Amino acid sequence: MYKFKYRNLYILLKLYNTMDKNKKETTSIKINPYLWKETKKYCIDKDITISNLIENLLKKEINIK
Repeated sequence: MYKFKYRNLYILLKLYNTMDKNKKETTSIKINPYLWKETKKYCIDKDITISNLIENLLKKEINIK
């Protein structure tokens, strides 16, 4: 199908494209305990993760799609 060197390049490019989009930064924040509790309840009700909620809110705030 592909010559060996081109097949490896194809695989590397595919890996690069997927890794870049899925990379996440680990961080910590200090937050009011009541707000955190309510946020956890909200996320359970909406069936989303807290990370996704925060990421979406940050994107909206700084106008990133």
